Parts: sequence; C-alpha cells; structure tokens
Amino acid sequence: LYIVGEQSISVAQHLLGHKETSLNDIKEVYSHPQALAQTSKFFSQYPHIQTYPYANTAMAAKMVSESDDKTKAAIASKKAAELYHLEIIQDNIHNDKTSHTRFIVISKHFENQKENDRISILCSLKHEVGSLSTILNIIKDHHLNMVHIESRPVQNKPWEYYFYIDFEGNVEEDNVQKVLNKMMHRTQELRILGTYKQS
Repeated sequence: LYIVGEQSISVAQHLLGHKETSLNDIKEVYSHPQALAQTSKFFSQYPHIQTYPYANTAMAAKMVSESDDKTKAAIASKKAAELYHLEIIQDNIHNDKTSHTRFIVISKHFENQKENDRISILCSLKHEVGSLSTILNIIKDHHLNMVHIESRPVQNKPWEYYFYIDFEGNVEEDNVQKVLNKMMHRTQELRILGTYKQS
C-alpha cells in the first residue's frame, strides 16, 4: 500500500452522557487513552470523576449509551453523540484548542502528481554511531525540509529501529532523486511509502 494523500482534522473532545445528567452525577468517564490525555486539565477540576481507558472514543460512547447509567460518561465527538443518542454535557474540553489529528489516504498503487510536495519514507539503519545523523545530513545537505520523524523498534532485533521520515519535495525532482539514491546506499532498507500534497 502507498500513501497518496493526507488530511489534517481539528481535534475536538466533548463529554457525553445521558439526558438530564449533570457533571455532579458522573463518577466514571471512558474513552481512548489519547482522548483522556487530551482532556486531563478539565478532569483535574473534578476529583470525584474517575477516568478509564477504552478501545476508542466511539465504542466508549456506545457502551455508555447501552449502559443506561447516568454515573457513566464518555469523551467523544459530536457525531458519536448523535449516533448513540447521548447529550453533550460539556463541549470542547480538550487541553489544546489548536490540536489536529493527521489521517493518511492509502492506495494499492503508487501515485505521483506534479503538485505533490511531500514524500514519506521508511528506512532501517545499522546499529552504529552516526547512522541516523548521516541520513538526516543527506536531507539537510540537499536543502530539503524534513517535517516529521519517528522511530519504531524492529521486531526480534534489539536496538534496531525503523525510521519513518517525511520531507518536502517531489520524487521527480533531480535533487530528491539524488537524496533517495544516497540514502539507498546508507540504509539497510529503504522504502518510499508515498508522495502526496500537504494538507
């Protein structure tokens, strides 16, 4: 599969519960761990409310709806409130009002358009001094802007990691081709995950 697009959506978390439920009635709140973390400041004001992790925000809302228990509430979206016939007890309870979640669009086929200006790659490196800085310097030396990097451990290989790197450019550009060729010779594995237009 290849990444062919991205979409950045504003994060808004709301406290959902049954009709005619007040904050004083609620004793338990369920949601995805990320949503609980994003609303920690709000719940610090209500020590009588205990928070519990759940598989995802929509499932938490569904569980609360089916429980028919006014002491239980969920953190979820307005859409989840509509779907599961819950009331919004308190809206916009998230800590960071500028927070966004990034979603990717995937396809079975690699696609590249002239307007595409971001590339996502995955690479694995030898566990040796300077291996990551060598890759990052290739990007820097060719004046490309790296916009994201994260690592994930390689299974059954202690101290080895996959690096997911996003940088600006189009795969048809000579400069980008040079970067990818140089990276190819300095990584154990290199894959282009996709190219797309920044949202």
